[in-house]
Amino acid sequence: MGTRLRIISMIAFGLALLVAPLIFVSCQGDGNGGGETAQTSNNLHRMESCNEALSYLRALEIEQMERIIDEYRDDPFGWYGDDDDELGDDDSADDDSGDDDSGDDDSTGDDDDAGRDDDDHSDTNVQEEGVDEADLVKTDGERLVLVTNGHLLVFDPKPADQTTELGRIEITGVATEMFLYADYVLVFSAVGRSQLPDDVWPDLDVEQLPREVLKLTVVDISDPAAMQLVREDYVEGYYLSSRRVDNGVRVALWSSDKGPDYKTWIDPSPYCDEYWENCDFDAINAAYDALERENRELIESSELESWMPRLYQIVHTPQGEQISSGTLSDCTDLYRPSNSQGTDSLSVISIDMKDPAAKQHDIGLIADGSIVYASTSALYVTTDPWQAWDWFEDYDPDSSLIHKFDIASTASEAIYVGTGEVEGWVLNQFSMSEYQDYLRIATTTGNWSGEQANHVFVLEQGSMQLTVVGALRDIAPGEEIRSARFLGDRGFLVTFEQIDPLFTLDMSDPTAPAVVGELQMPGYSAYLHPFGEDYLLGFGLQGDQWGDTWGVKLVLFDVSDFAAPTILHQENIGNYDGRSLANQDHKAFLYYASKDLLAFPYSEWGYGDDDDDDDLKYGEDYHALMIYRATVEQGFTHLHDVDHSDFTGETGSDPLYGNNNVLRSVVIGDYIYSISEAALVVTDMDSWDDVLAIDLPYRDPWTGYDDDDDDDEVWPDDDDDPDPA
Repeated sequence: MGTRLRIISMIAFGLALLVAPLIFVSCQGDGNGGGETAQTSNNLHRMESCNEALSYLRALEIEQMERIIDEYRDDPFGWYGDDDDELGDDDSADDDSGDDDSGDDDSTGDDDDAGRDDDDHSDTNVQEEGVDEADLVKTDGERLVLVTNGHLLVFDPKPADQTTELGRIEITGVATEMFLYADYVLVFSAVGRSQLPDDVWPDLDVEQLPREVLKLTVVDISDPAAMQLVREDYVEGYYLSSRRVDNGVRVALWSSDKGPDYKTWIDPSPYCDEYWENCDFDAINAAYDALERENRELIESSELESWMPRLYQIVHTPQGEQISSGTLSDCTDLYRPSNSQGTDSLSVISIDMKDPAAKQHDIGLIADGSIVYASTSALYVTTDPWQAWDWFEDYDPDSSLIHKFDIASTASEAIYVGTGEVEGWVLNQFSMSEYQDYLRIATTTGNWSGEQANHVFVLEQGSMQLTVVGALRDIAPGEEIRSARFLGDRGFLVTFEQIDPLFTLDMSDPTAPAVVGELQMPGYSAYLHPFGEDYLLGFGLQGDQWGDTWGVKLVLFDVSDFAAPTILHQENIGNYDGRSLANQDHKAFLYYASKDLLAFPYSEWGYGDDDDDDDLKYGEDYHALMIYRATVEQGFTHLHDVDHSDFTGETGSDPLYGNNNVLRSVVIGDYIYSISEAALVVTDMDSWDDVLAIDLPYRDPWTGYDDDDDDDEVWPDDDDDPDPA
């Protein structure tokens, strides 16, 4: 561990022991406690003015600053801080950055009918029917739209063997995913602060921004040959996730703590002899007193704009560009928690895709955000205990908050309606599900200390609070959840340590969820997909009794006897070097029910045995879309591989390592379209001939992403502590 990491770890440990109540925060909870876990005063309180918001943030930061300085006072030598140690520096946190309708039933144009097979085409693999999720590729059957390597491209996919590019437009930054609604595409991209155009925030020192900002770009593709920009939003924050219900899009983003930069550590060497002995501790304390006063003055003179996420918006109109700049949320659209969680912010942006240029109404929470789930009526965002560990009044490192927003009342606003708390951390969006107005959530505890265990909680909406009304605790002690799925009044959990137990859960009584059955097998299913009433499709990794995992494993579970689930069919694919993106990203998984078709990316890196699957290229990298037929009667039948291994894209070379890894697949009519960063390949599903391959554009989206001077700074090795002299 390098010196800076050691400093951060020591600070974290010290602060965890010193969390103190924030006495300036008045608790205004409604008293709806109870349930199965501590629930007191988790609801948020709306700010009444900008002065209230600023006073709250200043006082919060002063409390944190004083707490850190007190730690350094107690041990001025053990921390090995440096002159650049600044609590308000965004860079320290940024390096890791890594239902009902929305108020309108009469939506026009294509709705992309999220989550279901169309008569003619597949859709993004989503969790909830009627809730679309942004993706790299979208189709309405008549157009195929994709984002790749800094470009938005529109294709005419018919006739399939003559698929033609209709137009393209460049997107600033690293384009990650998009929505298609009628003739509008909303693209999300990550833009390094050094990549920002000169005319964006022209009066702002770029160093005041985090390393990365989120860009929302709305494009009119009604004329693909001459696509038009409709709106460009640059927002301080990191993209968490988004959902679309009919014409209403909600975007959740997290912004690291802001505010002024200040120092918290005094170099003790001027106050000690050359051996750091015979120190003048009175002088050291006096120096810390002066530093604390200086920091307090700096914080108390800060303005609200330095604390809240900034927005720079360009709306393109026939009359020209309309530019606005300021904070993302209005002061009275800010909420604060009763028990403080730091100065990070969670924002929810709303965009009405019927009128995407209209002014947005955004909401901000002075809290962190992590996992996003949505039904057709509500958006839920969980907190990450690792982000807010030093801010809880009575901190529980095995506890997550869940914030709920109403997204059914209007397409133009997400309305905060309550917060709940559960034990444990949440794996991903599939660990949550809303059913008959109850939220079910699966968690794992024990990551910080003690043995791991898994739990399922059921929460009910109360007065500005989500209250636990049912709990199922201590499932599979010593293991952790690897996948979850709630389908109606049934639930499924996969936990893993050395073997893969599949648990079936009876969720019909929200006050008494119960384990009904259990099945154990090597490996584990990382993703669970519904497969009719009596079956469940598991996609995951092969494994052995020692807990090693590799390759891909397809399993069709028979859950008709819910108390005794069985394996009806199983298929093992690949060797120790085999991997599938679908094990990390459910959108890479395609099941097209009307054709019993199952497709997913698969890659190997050339270290297989001679007796491996004949379809794989021994000794060479192999990147393909694997296609199977999946039926209850016959199980899994391998149909075809669409090999992308040798494609190089428009550049005619291999500019990006791994750029031929398959990312997605789409069915349109009788053809399947597979997409890597290098190529779009069209395959006839009758003959299994690849009838067309189109090279895709390459532009390194990371160029200029982070050109800051301090990137060249070399930190000392573990044994090279700063010279005390």
